[in-house]
Amino acid sequence: MAGANVGEMTEEGATMLAYYLIGVGLTMLAVAAAQLLQRLKLKRRMCVTNGRIIGWRQRRDLLVDRRRSNTFYNYSKIIEFEDAGGRGFVFDSNVGYPLPKCPAGNVVRILYDPSNPAVAYEDSGVAFWGFASGLLLLGILSLISGLSLT
Repeated sequence: MAGANVGEMTEEGATMLAYYLIGVGLTMLAVAAAQLLQRLKLKRRMCVTNGRIIGWRQRRDLLVDRRRSNTFYNYSKIIEFEDAGGRGFVFDSNVGYPLPKCPAGNVVRILYDPSNPAVAYEDSGVAFWGFASGLLLLGILSLISGLSLT
C-alpha cells in the first residue's frame, strides 16, 4: 500500500504545523512582553500597604471535565485595605487555591495604584507576574517546538 502510514505527517503538514507553532509562539511572546512592560510601569508607581483577609470567594472551576459528576471549586482571598488617605477598599486576589489556605483576619502585603486604589494586587509573584510569566513560558515552548519542526 503506497502513501503515508496512519499517524505519520507529510512534509507539507509538518511545515504548516511548524509555521503555526512559530506564529502562536511569537504572538504569545508579544502579548507577554506587553504585559511585562505594563506590570513594570505599574510596579514603579504602586504603593505598598498591609491588607487583611476578610474571607474567601468560592468559584466553580471551569477547567474541569464537565462530564464528571463532581463539581470542583477554587477559592480566592477577599482582601480589604486602606490607602494612604485612609479610604477603604476591598478586592479579590487573582490567585485561586483548591482550598482556603489561611483564616480570615490574616494580614497580607498589598500593592495598589495611588492614582486608582481600586487597582490592587496581593504582593506575591504569582498574583502580580503569573499571567505574563505563563504566557512567556508557553510562547517560548511553542516557538521552540515550531523551530524544531523546520
